Amino acid sequence: MSFIKTFISIFLVFVSSAYSQEKTFDFISEISKNQSLSDEIGLKKLSKTERKKLNELLNNIFLFGVETGKKEFSGISNAPNPRKKAENKGKAKAPSSNIAYKTIIDSDDGDVLKLDNGAIVEISYGYLGYVGYRKDAVLYKSGHQWKIWIEGKKSYKCDLLKAPSYGSVYSVEELTITEIKGDGTILIMSDGSIYEVGSPYTINTSLWIGFNDALLLDGFELLNLDESDEIIEVTRIK
Repeated sequence: MSFIKTFISIFLVFVSSAYSQEKTFDFISEISKNQSLSDEIGLKKLSKTERKKLNELLNNIFLFGVETGKKEFSGISNAPNPRKKAENKGKAKAPSSNIAYKTIIDSDDGDVLKLDNGAIVEISYGYLGYVGYRKDAVLYKSGHQWKIWIEGKKSYKCDLLKAPSYGSVYSVEELTITEIKGDGTILIMSDGSIYEVGSPYTINTSLWIGFNDALLLDGFELLNLDESDEIIEVTRIK
């Protein structure tokens, strides 16, 4: 028993030194410095070949322990934090970036609309009625919900049955127009941002009464979802 205790003690000292340097260790040389341990092992009776094999065996055991320890430590450090998991439980994920497509209604069959960019949508909320011939449309994603604005009508919630196969993709921001000033030249939004309207479009914007939902496409094109049949150009000034 004393032999085992002595051997383990010396082995641990050697291991800690070798572990910090991450290299093989000459266990035989160190064991030979301890006379009692050397005698109990019978080190003097071993040939050079046997000593070499014993040293290789001890190093293999040591390296196996090092690699196992690294894996165990890595598993502990990378384990999910149960407290953090509990804090995040029930929280909704942030919606993906909103996107939009400017397109035209190619054909309609009841609530199913085929768009000229290859997309197919089905109105999921609201009465659609008669659409008309090749009306302009904007298909956009609001959070996790797809919607479509149709010229001469309004914006409807819809299900995307087939994604667009071509056409430009626009970033889209949903805004609320709270005030119109300067005969339609200035639009003030609920978030405090202010936009100047391009001169060709002020004839229409001067008739807007405010508190309308709007879409801002790529930061410079604006669509009033409640009072407009066209996309206008704007410049943010605040």
